[in-house]
Amino acid sequence: MPVEEAYRRWSGRIAIIGGVDMNLLAAGSEEDVRRRTREILDVCGLAGHYVLGTGNSVANYLPLNNYLAMVDKGRRWNRQHFGE
Repeated sequence: MPVEEAYRRWSGRIAIIGGVDMNLLAAGSEEDVRRRTREILDVCGLAGHYVLGTGNSVANYLPLNNYLAMVDKGRRWNRQHFGE
């Protein structure tokens, strides 16, 4: 189930963690990772009860640049919406 759907269903009762797909992190471009991270945060990030991540361990085969693109997009999104 997409993380956005899980968030809509259960965020009032539990915190939702993850949602950035490991296949995207492994094979997508940095821009794809940034775009998907933004999509997730726009739905799940403003009201709280959400933690950005993969929902899985970060495997050593992931391109470091893709992982850092997810983290960077999350930090920038957070600054944009909540300040420093």
